[in-house]
Amino acid sequence: MSFIKHVLKNSNEKITSLYGNRTFMMRGKKVSDFHKGIDLIDAKNKSDYVIAFEDGVVISSRDEVKGYDEKKSSGNYVYLNHDNNYQTRYFHMAYGTVMVKEGDVVKKGDILGYTGATGWVTGTHVHFEIKENGVNQDPLPYLEGKKQILKDKVYLGELQVANENVNQITISALNDSLRVRDNPNGNILGYVKNGTYNFYDKVVGEDYEWYRIGDNMWIAYSSEWASVNYKKEEALEKEEEKKETNYELIYTCDENDIYAIRLYKGEKLYIKRGK
Repeated sequence: MSFIKHVLKNSNEKITSLYGNRTFMMRGKKVSDFHKGIDLIDAKNKSDYVIAFEDGVVISSRDEVKGYDEKKSSGNYVYLNHDNNYQTRYFHMAYGTVMVKEGDVVKKGDILGYTGATGWVTGTHVHFEIKENGVNQDPLPYLEGKKQILKDKVYLGELQVANENVNQITISALNDSLRVRDNPNGNILGYVKNGTYNFYDKVVGEDYEWYRIGDNMWIAYSSEWASVNYKKEEALEKEEEKKETNYELIYTCDENDIYAIRLYKGEKLYIKRGK
């Protein structure tokens, strides 16, 4: 069986156990269970480097299991999050070979580790899982190219040149991955490419500020991936607002219990005395 997409570097995968109900022998005992993924080995060499199935971010990894371990049944593993609410999982890698950690950004084909026999296993292989919205999927159609994890992105919004006479937001998100929603925290419509966009409204939410870049097109703001530039007159107004609210209160008290409150506002000084 040949695959369009791969989990092993040499692209020579052989299936040893399919997704779904199965019965097998484990240490002399007959075991039946529902297999949530697919088991793969290199058809020629048995062992091979395990690679990322698609671009993603590492959300969890482990590299501490040295061999068979029924309690740590997954052995050494890597979990990747992908766009479109997908996640892939790679189990049973050899001890000391896991090459990524939580928070690492990986590209399709990047090496994650090496096939092994750690955890609850009968032999060397990689157990590969795909989840969509938290639900396990049969990985075979994805390996065959019949289904896709990362569909072609739909890009929305109109890129602009920098213009001090309009309100603008400039995006610099990883892999052009900032989502566009139909309202703040609403449904995902697509993505924006990195660059500058005019914005027309702003809403402050619990987690993010949201900027409207078109009809029913909202993007979330964070200083990690965006910067905001207000049009000239609004920028001046905001500077004035800062000055208006730039107060400093200083309390002092002398030996006669006379206290002073000094209130600084810009270059002006207001003093009020009392007892």
